[in-house]
Amino acid sequence: MIRMLLALTVAAVAAAAGSAAGWLFAADLPTDRQARALVAAAVPDQQAAIVNRFDVSFGYENGRYTPGFVTVTINYPDSAADSDLAIRVEQGFERMGWAVSNAGDGSGFEESVGDGLSMRLINAAYCEPREPQWCGSEIGGSGPFPALALRFQPAAPWPVVPLSVVAWFAGLVAGWRLGGRSRLRWLGGSGLVLMLPAVVAVTAGTVRPGNEPAWASLMDRQFGVLALAGAILLVGP
Repeated sequence: MIRMLLALTVAAVAAAAGSAAGWLFAADLPTDRQARALVAAAVPDQQAAIVNRFDVSFGYENGRYTPGFVTVTINYPDSAADSDLAIRVEQGFERMGWAVSNAGDGSGFEESVGDGLSMRLINAAYCEPREPQWCGSEIGGSGPFPALALRFQPAAPWPVVPLSVVAWFAGLVAGWRLGGRSRLRWLGGSGLVLMLPAVVAVTAGTVRPGNEPAWASLMDRQFGVLALAGAILLVGP
């Protein structure tokens, strides 16, 4: 049992490394000018109010670990939301050759993928030059909403999944062989048990479609604290 847990743990660590290698091929974030041009090409009759950036490869934004992004916000001309605007945005990106699919989060908004980027539509706060910190801020609940934001992020590049899967199997074999030689004490075995939720989450993230990297779950408190505690017990005396 301990040998299998060790093999799965090493496999998850290897998969995270493989995923990180795959993300090195991700597209760069568009510049402000490029982001505005994409919006103008999709809906020429709308003007991008403000562009908000989160210029990191990966980082924490509002407590959530996410790839960097560029948000372009379209302000509605009046207080009532234009119910057709989101549809027209999606149709515009379809005309540009982007693939449109359901976002899968129950929000009713779609995701478009093209040119190495992923674009998500979100209900957003109104953008004003004097208060740019609120520009494009995501708003939950039901409408109407003051603005619509288009959030551009790098789409997961194609090498991510194959590199992650190959690394997972290589790690599984290496971990199994290592487990045959090691003599872990009960403390190390307890560490492996504590790490198991994170191991399962990383393994699931290896083949799960979307823009979250395989190691994203390790950056959340839910799994990260247990994984850290387990690692300390595993490498401890």
